[in-house]
Amino acid sequence: MKQLSLILLSFLFISCNNELNKPVKDDTIITEKIDITAQADSLKQLGYNVFVYSEDDTEFLMQEYFMVQLLSGDNDSIPKVERDRLQKEHLKHLSRMYDEGYASLIGPMNNGNEWRGIVVYNTKNIAIADSLARLDPFVKSGALKVKTTGWWTQKGGQLR
Repeated sequence: MKQLSLILLSFLFISCNNELNKPVKDDTIITEKIDITAQADSLKQLGYNVFVYSEDDTEFLMQEYFMVQLLSGDNDSIPKVERDRLQKEHLKHLSRMYDEGYASLIGPMNNGNEWRGIVVYNTKNIAIADSLARLDPFVKSGALKVKTTGWWTQKGGQLR
């Protein structure tokens, strides 16, 4: 299990290359009403779930992202040599997902229990995010399993 935690510490990965499902990489925060409306319309035409939220005299473009929980899998008997190989492939998969714009946020959990990490996908729907997550070599091996759910946040929002 310590090895799995180390695997998830180095977080960035790879998967499939489907040009039709390329995510929109423009994560700038839009604050002007006309820009928000135009961007919302554009994203909707591309198949993304978005809406404009108004509070007082401020508007926010909200987008549905998809959070994948990387959970401990049922296969905990993978030999160290194979686990080391899978770790490298897992990190390549995560790197590719980030580099190609599918993943917006990736990271391990520090509790060492069932939750091993999270990946927030920027895809058009939950089916695409779930299928990309299931291409992870650790998931394919059974060392990890995934649980995918929708998550709404401001488009272009930043962590603090």
